[in-house]
Amino acid sequence: MVTAAQLTDKHRRDQVRLAITADSQARRLWDSTLDLHDLKGTQPIWKKTMIDLLARWYQLSARMATRYLPQHREASIGQPGSEVTIAIPRFDKQQAAKEFDWMGATNIMWHLAKGQTEEAAWAAARSLFLGMFHEAVLTGGRRTIQEWAKKDPRAIGWRRVSDGAPCAFCAMLVSRGPVYLSEKTALKADTPSGKYHAHCGCTVEVVYGDWQPTEQEQQWIDDYYRAAERFPKGEKTWQNILPIMRDKGAFRDSPSVRSKGE
Repeated sequence: MVTAAQLTDKHRRDQVRLAITADSQARRLWDSTLDLHDLKGTQPIWKKTMIDLLARWYQLSARMATRYLPQHREASIGQPGSEVTIAIPRFDKQQAAKEFDWMGATNIMWHLAKGQTEEAAWAAARSLFLGMFHEAVLTGGRRTIQEWAKKDPRAIGWRRVSDGAPCAFCAMLVSRGPVYLSEKTALKADTPSGKYHAHCGCTVEVVYGDWQPTEQEQQWIDDYYRAAERFPKGEKTWQNILPIMRDKGAFRDSPSVRSKGE
């Protein structure tokens, strides 16, 4: 029998594959809509094309999550949750348009003004955009899972699940366990719980009952507390503990790991 953890991992991998496919389309459309010799003139068509593309892939990510959620619930508590009804979170085209205003041609021109070559400016702006696009596609599925957690009477909350090789920031959030729905402050915008970086491989999982961290997750919990113990006197916040956790740990962005890849 497939376990809830196995279903979550499969869903995470499926979502990443979907986002990679979306990235490929975005890369091709970037090259076909933007003209390096007419940046201002081609920005509007680029912007509309990318917003429409992102809206489609956002919806596909959300629908993928709706297929996974009943399976995960049944594996967790023996009931698929036919009584749980949710609406797929709306893709905000207006917000996307605001964010895209400073990307594409605008970002290329910024790099050019910094003295970069046309080739370097083009590559840097495209890389930045594709990272943002990848994360935005996955937002469709992540928000859908969070919405289910709010509507499911058996759910106690939701939690972040890592891809197994997280950066220190993601490991810290995984170590926190569930975002409990009864905590009004848990979903506030000024908390890091709902934040994801470009190319982040994390997913979201609905939590039913008590959360038991895996051996790896417990290691990240211990890493965080060891980092907190090393912090000198003063207020201990995640912002000032995280750099110590990153520096002393073996995370994807830790100096010890990054130096091996050089």
